[in-house]
Amino acid sequence: MSRPLPAAPRALLWDLDGTLVDTGHDLATAINGMLVEYGLPALPAEQVAGHVGKGARNLVTRCLEDVGQRDRSFDQITRALAVFERHYDQHLLDTTRPFPGVVELFQALEPAGIPNALVSNKPEGFCRQIADALGLGRYFPVVVGGETLPSRKPDPAPLLHALAQLRPSDWVGGDLRAGSGEPGAIAPSEAIMIGDTPIDTEAAERAGIACIAVTWGFASRTLLQTTTATHVVDTPDELARLLRR
Repeated sequence: MSRPLPAAPRALLWDLDGTLVDTGHDLATAINGMLVEYGLPALPAEQVAGHVGKGARNLVTRCLEDVGQRDRSFDQITRALAVFERHYDQHLLDTTRPFPGVVELFQALEPAGIPNALVSNKPEGFCRQIADALGLGRYFPVVVGGETLPSRKPDPAPLLHALAQLRPSDWVGGDLRAGSGEPGAIAPSEAIMIGDTPIDTEAAERAGIACIAVTWGFASRTLLQTTTATHVVDTPDELARLLRR
């Protein structure tokens, strides 16, 4: 069951990969660097993209399975994950860019003064590097990554943790200034999650947060319409109109 959007949202929680930035090619480059280093065949970028969303360990595990490396131990996956992250650190921003219209979306939302948080299953350090390099970091006083907490999306804990770190805020001269609210003062019913996969919609539903799903990322409109998303939107302009209504 989808939750209604709050009439006056006090917080916006954003997924990163597939929602704000197109990371698919660079993730595939890093995965294939890992596979080649292990003497394994590379995978098409589209196949790698099909495993994005549940965190780096899951991505590495699924891609190894795709090339016949099943039943790897936890320690073996941990070592492979380190190899992947080394390659990803080298190719983090080769082609990764904001989706068209995303920068303009934040510029349009800025006057409303609604605080934003990034809630991703990507490691927090990579989230911050990407957001800062692409000029989006200034919008996110809070970043929750895949290893920030013991659990990750679709568990609701990362979303609730982000809300607990945010506070009602004002925009002053383009800079975020903490308002008079106390940390944790924003209730789930006052927030909106924006993401591109069923992982995001499930996490939002379990957290008691309304969710808007976007179709330009890793999941199709057809799939997203089967989820508990309150709305499914096709463009950043459509999303901006919905958030500013």
